Amino acid sequence: MPAQLHRAPPYLFWGLALSLLFHGGLALLGYLPALALRLLPRLPIEMTILPPKPRAQPAPPAAVVPPPAPPSGEPKTGEGGSKPAARKPAPKKPPAPQVVPPKIAPLSGLGPSAIDRDIGVRVVLRMTQLRSSPHRPALVRLLAAFPDTHLLAHGTSLPSTEALAQLLVSELQAVLIATPDPSDLTATAFYGVAADTSRVQAALAGRKPLPWDPRELSVPRRGLLALARPDLLGPGSYVAAAPPGAPPGAPPPAVPPSPAAIPWPEQLRTALQAPGPALSAEILNVNARVLLQGGLPTPTALRLAMSGEERPAVTLRLELKTPEEATRLAAVLPELKTKMATYLFLLGLGGFFDELQLAVHGAQVELGGHVPSRQLDILLDLLAHQLPPPARFLPPPPPPTEPAVASPDGGAPPDAGRAGP
Repeated sequence: MPAQLHRAPPYLFWGLALSLLFHGGLALLGYLPALALRLLPRLPIEMTILPPKPRAQPAPPAAVVPPPAPPSGEPKTGEGGSKPAARKPAPKKPPAPQVVPPKIAPLSGLGPSAIDRDIGVRVVLRMTQLRSSPHRPALVRLLAAFPDTHLLAHGTSLPSTEALAQLLVSELQAVLIATPDPSDLTATAFYGVAADTSRVQAALAGRKPLPWDPRELSVPRRGLLALARPDLLGPGSYVAAAPPGAPPGAPPPAVPPSPAAIPWPEQLRTALQAPGPALSAEILNVNARVLLQGGLPTPTALRLAMSGEERPAVTLRLELKTPEEATRLAAVLPELKTKMATYLFLLGLGGFFDELQLAVHGAQVELGGHVPSRQLDILLDLLAHQLPPPARFLPPPPPPTEPAVASPDGGAPPDAGRAGP
């Protein structure tokens, strides 16, 4: 009897088509940012990366200057008026984290002193404000993607780098990330401040440093946790490695620490515990390594301050050499914003700069206002995806061990149980 062919029901074809459309759309959304960066035309402002300049001998480190404490208008005890009648104190609620307007304050003196002489980066995260922020999940994902977080968690019993990031946000009061050379991973120094760092130390027990990373985990004083190279601990005296093929030179003479640099752990802890915005960041000496094309002046420094609310307030400052340069740069920023609208829309960042107001103060150009909540989370996730994957700097995991297979004879030798002649 000849075989009969039956047509498949039409709903099977529709189901297959819908499945392909759905999964293909999800894959396209995942590759959309990368495709946008490749297919879109060039940005209206181009830049050139300059080679690093030879470093001069390190100067004596500057003292850490903590920001001034906010004035208090409360009268002192016993000043004026009669004492109020004794009342039964009501139960006090725990005070909410203080929200400080994003006022930019210099971070000079925090971390290695070489940051102030060459292109350097400082970032201060005040976890007391960020742990209750609506943007905490996006911040945790960004911290978990950092190469340094993978290196810290390597060899520990933590289940993932995200667990370490959650622990840092929950247990620490403030974190300082500082580097005098962003291209050198081992030059990055981390400092964490907390009333008690024992939980973080216990979680990092069993950490396995890699041979190429000379940074050490230490506690310079109670309540201050540090991950830094010995020559970059505290003020430090960073000297860049000689380029390949350069003749060996005499080591630079040691610089005696100044009297103000001796108690640096206490000064650093005091500065990080001072009130400030949820996020403070600065990039110094930008014009030493970056050059804007088209005759545009290059900023000497970029400084950022941001609060931790759902619609965070932001202050971005671009510092230039002269007021004339600031005026020239500010004149092209509105046009640049218009031309970048297509980039921002395809990246999911449409309207990111709409509420920021432009102002020029002498040799400084400032952008101030609020940024949308959803676009900020998207930006943090895009930054996390741009970081190098751990496979580039972590050793591959060992191959899984094969389970032992029990032999049918119970592992007895071949001649066992054989009768003699």
